[in-house]
Amino acid sequence: MGMKAGNENQENEFHPFLPPYLKILALILFFYWGLTHFIYPEWYLVTLMGITEYDPSNTYDVWSANLMGVLNIGFAITIWRISHDPVRFKPVLDMILIVSIGTLAVFIFSLVRRDLSPREWINVGLIAGSVLILLILYPKSGKE
Repeated sequence: MGMKAGNENQENEFHPFLPPYLKILALILFFYWGLTHFIYPEWYLVTLMGITEYDPSNTYDVWSANLMGVLNIGFAITIWRISHDPVRFKPVLDMILIVSIGTLAVFIFSLVRRDLSPREWINVGLIAGSVLILLILYPKSGKE
């Protein structure tokens, strides 16, 4: 079912759809959450997500959005790089899953307990779907 990673004697395998899925995920993350927050935070937050509290004249609002953009660009580049050998970089894939699950928890808590825009449920769906797909395609290990 899977492809051998690196060494032919290695027992670790990954699903053949994992590398292309990681590339797609990296591109979406780069453009949808990375560049939008870094270059066009007002368009993304106000127009797309309906967050009317965003104030482009508030340095903290702009800084927070830009920081989120930079972090997501970094994750996107990392995901693109690990897509070439998911088994070799399995600990990095674990980190991506942990950060994604933590991000999901923050989004859900904020949607339920705080006055977050209901459009943020779109992000919850995207992240939850990505986590589910990553868990399905997760590299299997013969020996651990």
